Amino acid sequence: QQDAYVDDVDGDGKYELLVVNDGWAHYFSMASAAGPEFWVVFDRVNGKFEPACRKHRRAYRTWIASNLKTAEAPDLPPPDRAEFYASALLHAAQIGDIAEARRILEKLMAEVDKFDPWPTWIPSKAAVRKDFEDLLTKAERVADKPCVVNATGIKRGRYDAEGG
Repeated sequence: QQDAYVDDVDGDGKYELLVVNDGWAHYFSMASAAGPEFWVVFDRVNGKFEPACRKHRRAYRTWIASNLKTAEAPDLPPPDRAEFYASALLHAAQIGDIAEARRILEKLMAEVDKFDPWPTWIPSKAAVRKDFEDLLTKAERVADKPCVVNATGIKRGRYDAEGG
């Protein structure tokens, strides 16, 4: 997967810049390319790219649905399933749909409950809930911003923040 590309995500004939936000990478896995990630969409306005995630809700709804569908694949192990739920949550929060993000958080936590044995490389169950609750609480305060998760100022999950 590319980290950035240009595409017409809404079919209006204008190209948008899409950039992967991988600030939560390695949260559920030590693999180099693993971890929940989400898109940041920029529109070109007067020759500059400006954040425009909320303007492209339909694309975000597609990405949420894709992550949820992948998370519900029957043969997926719980840590991988949790990663896809987390990506769906981050996409929902990015467009200010905090209610949907909270519903997805409950699915995420149900998967975290299935971690057995507990992976030593990720935070505790309580810390996982706290990290995502903190993000959503901050997101509620800036839900009118163009790209809500980015506006929270939270760059990484607890694992990276603690230097893990």
